[in-house]
Amino acid sequence: MTNREAVAYHEAGHAVISVKLGYPCLYVTIIPDGDRQGHVCCEDPLIRGHDDKIEHALKVLIAARLAEGRHVGSGEGWGGADDRVKETNLARLATDRDTERAEALLTEMVGEARKLVEKYW
Repeated sequence: MTNREAVAYHEAGHAVISVKLGYPCLYVTIIPDGDRQGHVCCEDPLIRGHDDKIEHALKVLIAARLAEGRHVGSGEGWGGADDRVKETNLARLATDRDTERAEALLTEMVGEARKLVEKYW
């Protein structure tokens, strides 16, 4: 698999789970732009006034590396450093910077994102 294919699966992971959680997407691209190898433009779960907005945002972020990983054969793709930083920051925000609770939240969201990717892929 080429790097561009891996990026395509990664970005599609963001898009598919965004749509399945109710956040419309405008576009997905694998055209490099600055530091990004690809980009998806979907409605941001953090903007919409949904009760589960942080959990939804985490699932969308995590689903990308899981979708990519399913197709590169490792179970988890590289995940993108930017996505990993966002995941960590969101989990820490949701748990008032409690590292242990943030890790537990991330573990739970990985499990839920994995179920969504398996169901909708």
